[in-house]
Amino acid sequence: MKSFFYILACLTLSVGIVKAAEEPILVLETGGNTSACRWLQWTPDGMSLLSGGDDKVIRVWDMRDPSQPTLSRTIRGEIGQGNEGKLATGSLSPDGRWLATGGFSFKLGIRIIDLQSGEVHAILKGFEASINELSWSADGSLLAAACGDGNVLGWDMSALSNLNQRQEFPGASFAGHSNVVIAVAFLPDVHRRRRVVSGSWDQTARLWEEQRDGSWRTIALLQGHEAPISKVACSKDGRWLATSSTDSVVRLWNQDGEYLKTIERNTGPLPTTATLDFSDDSRQLIIGNCPQDACMHIVDLPSGRTQAVFKGHTNTQYAGQFRPDVGGREQLVASTGGNAEDIWIWDAESGESVGHIVGTGNSVYAVAFSPDGSQFAFGQINEGFSINADGPLVHAFDLFNFSTTTLDQPVPESDWERGKLSSGAYSAELSAQNFCVLNVYRNGRRTCQISRSDAFDRIDCFAFIPGRSLIVVGSEYQLTLHNAETGKRLRTFEGHTGIHWSVAISPDGQTLASGASDQTIRFWELGDVDRNQRTDTVNPLLNFFITTDAQEWIAWTEEGYYASSPNGDEMIGWHTNRGIDQSASFVSAWQYSKVFQRPEVVELVLTARSTERAIELAAQSTRTRPADLVDVRKDVDELAVPEIKVETPQQYARIQGNTVQLKGTVTPKGSLPVKDVRVMVNKRPVNTGAKAIGVRPVENTGSNQRAASIPIDVEVPLLPGLNLIEIVASTSSATSQPYSIEVTSETPKLLKPTLYVVGIGVADYEDESLSLKYPDDDVNGVIDALTLQKGKFYQDVQVEKLINDDVTERNVRRAMKNLQQNVTQHDVAILIVSGHGYVDYDGSYFFCPYDFEQDEPSITGIRWTDFTEPLKSLPCKVVLCMDTCHAAGVLGPADGEQRRNKSTQYAINRAVNDLTSIDSGVVVLTSSTGKESSFEDDRWGHGAFALAIIEALTGKKKVDMGTAKLPADLNDDQVLELIEIDAYLTNRVKELTDGRQHPITERGRLPSFPLAVSVSE
Repeated sequence: MKSFFYILACLTLSVGIVKAAEEPILVLETGGNTSACRWLQWTPDGMSLLSGGDDKVIRVWDMRDPSQPTLSRTIRGEIGQGNEGKLATGSLSPDGRWLATGGFSFKLGIRIIDLQSGEVHAILKGFEASINELSWSADGSLLAAACGDGNVLGWDMSALSNLNQRQEFPGASFAGHSNVVIAVAFLPDVHRRRRVVSGSWDQTARLWEEQRDGSWRTIALLQGHEAPISKVACSKDGRWLATSSTDSVVRLWNQDGEYLKTIERNTGPLPTTATLDFSDDSRQLIIGNCPQDACMHIVDLPSGRTQAVFKGHTNTQYAGQFRPDVGGREQLVASTGGNAEDIWIWDAESGESVGHIVGTGNSVYAVAFSPDGSQFAFGQINEGFSINADGPLVHAFDLFNFSTTTLDQPVPESDWERGKLSSGAYSAELSAQNFCVLNVYRNGRRTCQISRSDAFDRIDCFAFIPGRSLIVVGSEYQLTLHNAETGKRLRTFEGHTGIHWSVAISPDGQTLASGASDQTIRFWELGDVDRNQRTDTVNPLLNFFITTDAQEWIAWTEEGYYASSPNGDEMIGWHTNRGIDQSASFVSAWQYSKVFQRPEVVELVLTARSTERAIELAAQSTRTRPADLVDVRKDVDELAVPEIKVETPQQYARIQGNTVQLKGTVTPKGSLPVKDVRVMVNKRPVNTGAKAIGVRPVENTGSNQRAASIPIDVEVPLLPGLNLIEIVASTSSATSQPYSIEVTSETPKLLKPTLYVVGIGVADYEDESLSLKYPDDDVNGVIDALTLQKGKFYQDVQVEKLINDDVTERNVRRAMKNLQQNVTQHDVAILIVSGHGYVDYDGSYFFCPYDFEQDEPSITGIRWTDFTEPLKSLPCKVVLCMDTCHAAGVLGPADGEQRRNKSTQYAINRAVNDLTSIDSGVVVLTSSTGKESSFEDDRWGHGAFALAIIEALTGKKKVDMGTAKLPADLNDDQVLELIEIDAYLTNRVKELTDGRQHPITERGRLPSFPLAVSVSE
């Protein structure tokens, strides 16, 4: 059929457009895909892999070592609520320069992104339906799109790189299909004329050919499938076409559209996203979601015999692609899908796994409350669709202590309250004819039907609110509250960005909890609902993301206030649109920690029912004035992040000497001045000659004052070999991401480092009621173990000890000063602190010296900053061993044990977070979590924490009990890495204390590093 031409698209460049700042959108960033990954694309050299999908982010993975893929960068664009911004398809031009993306929202058009810069170069518009697949011609001059309006769309892209202004851009529409076009692919340019194949839900595929006049017509109608087409593919040599369908058939055709054979036929439907891809030599074909085993198969052509099977995915596979065959490397496949939205790299010959990309979270399939409402439980295990949402509960979260636990299996159902599928006279069930319809009954008679208008919006969960004639309904796209008598929608709960899998109602009926495929758990207000009210829309009261192993977590409010585990604030951030023709900005939660890290506020939100009221209650408990409410969605100027630009050195420069001059500027983007600029080399601070740099706002008559830019001109010392230089700038509210430069110093390698150890321990207090048994022995024992490293891992070990009555404020300050004066960037510093800690009313944390007096804690205690500030300034690697939560109890105002425990938890978490922040870079080993005590025992002669450290360093057990294995050198390389010591500490302390104490090692963003060699006493 001859096509018709019209002005279809407007191709626009991202220049000269000024747009008002938009409201930030909170998104997850967990190290992997957080929702369905719809497509994968290898770069032509096979060194990088691109991924995109429902989480609306393009990720670029470094695949130089396929066994250890790493996230190289992310590319973010315009997004919105629901489907707006989801990336249904992505296609990279053959030269690897241009990435075309499209999705479910036609408003955003097809974006053409310069892959090197990550910026939008052009936008194709002019259609009003979803873009389901994109494909470039072999020479990169044409782009074709499968469109939801039943057409194939095409553009001449030959002038793309030369465009430098807005202009209308002609495109073509190939009409012929009678239903949605779901797939499209160009044939290689081996024919006299260019060809495209398309697949449609009308159960046919069409082969199109370009005519002499530039039009396109159908030259073959590929018929025979008995259900909608799901995927089409073309072999690289132009000989084969392949089509898959939900009829469970994969058909092979020749280049002229003539049917050859059926490769795969089994019972059970293939999903509409079934994967097809030909190898570079055109001898093999990937088939995903094979019906007989739901695995990825590689079949030989033309025989169709299975050559390899990959079984790693746990659910539907959305995409699979052979790595380009460059340089005779082993043939690999990248594929994506499954419950964890992960990406697997696997061997095409054996089907064996080579590498794995997976985030730290997973879909939440089950939620429940404890009978008293003080905890919630959740599960992330998919056992198949069930409207009962009765998947296993695996972990629990304590809403008072804000801590996680793993539940013993099996979990008694009486311990938890899931969503009630019936309440009093009410019950409900899905319609057998339509899964988008829920029938509601009272005493067995139907009172109403609750239905979704979208045919794909399947209802997945529901729960009645006892005693209130109300029902909550969750579906693929919506979470809503209804009158159970009339079906009237009373409330829309807006917040989740994925399928709503599970809901539960708190025992008092005031709070709704929901779990979804967006990997979050959210809590909503129910107490203010009247069953006759007008329909409204609400945001969550509180949101949670918890990792699959429940080791890291973050809870946040809509305004941005958060509480988290020490590394939890790296897992969420705020995406800000800057227009469809520009890349979006992203700020991680930790960058706003100065303002929003307020656990004492977040923990009160469900009680206070609003963030503002929670701030007031938190202030009352600390006897302080309530701070003004800050809202990340509104206070844009206050939260503006400084911008860093560097002139020299150049990235990857090779330096002949042992220093390099760093020059650049820091520019505030709001009216707040830059208060601090830190330069770091190899994760440790460089002495810039000033602790902070402050500037005043520029005087002007306009309403948008901006603070002045400030110069950077710093001499940076380098170690031999590769060095990482980072610059971080801060205002009073916001911190920049580190600006990173790698340079190589070609100076000779130096001698072994020196270890500097400062040990501070108090067992015998002047006030004998405070005395402990073993802190002095603990410090001495760890120092003795470390001195064994002299002449081995370290050239020398320098020790300064303060024990019992030597531990005074003056002596501690002198010891820290000596440490600052002696260490160099080549050395390692370890501080060991053991004794009592004290938490004051205002949350200030003190170490208790020998002469500590409980009646005057702020006068006789040593402020924790007397330790932390010197440690943060040291130019070398720094480790703090912190044991200040002894079983005799952390001291504090006697307002009840619960308040004291919570204050301790806040204080310790703040101390750890401060030290492990990006501009501090200290490794912290704490003896226990903030809510636990540290145990000591006469049988050990030490505290459990110190005993485990001593054993790890010496390679010999001092106490013959337990099963933790020595040496701690897990890989037998004779070197003790920090992560190896951490692993031994965790297991050993847990077994010594019967699981009552859990040491924590926090490295922040630091990689693990060697700390000692494996030795024996």
